[in-house]
Amino acid sequence: MFTLIIDILADVVVRTIDVLGYPGVFFLMLVESCGIPMPSEIIMPFSGFLVAVGKMNFWIVSFVGAFANLAGSLIAYWIGQSEFRKKLIASFKRCPIAGIDDIRILMASHIKPWTQSTKNTWNIIEVKYLSTISI
Repeated sequence: MFTLIIDILADVVVRTIDVLGYPGVFFLMLVESCGIPMPSEIIMPFSGFLVAVGKMNFWIVSFVGAFANLAGSLIAYWIGQSEFRKKLIASFKRCPIAGIDDIRILMASHIKPWTQSTKNTWNIIEVKYLSTISI
């Protein structure tokens, strides 16, 4: 069953890149970076094969793959941030520091950076808060 899924995904990747070329690489890497199961482990090696046989340019494939990965990550972040903000506004209703409750100017923030957080502090009440946008 698992090998059948991988075979189907590999076929989709090969056909997409074969038909669309660089835009196909961009689209597939964008989708993969957004969290949709499209393995870059198939996308980039096949693109590398096309580079090796002279059908694609190494630098263009590298740039397109990296840029698509960044764009997909930003899209996923934007989607996640909006959901995070909605949940935080539902929990707090106002900025606990300034007392402002106009949701048009509130943004979701972290009290301390994730790099300084421990697994025990990953609680929505302890780590996150609403703050106002600095103008």
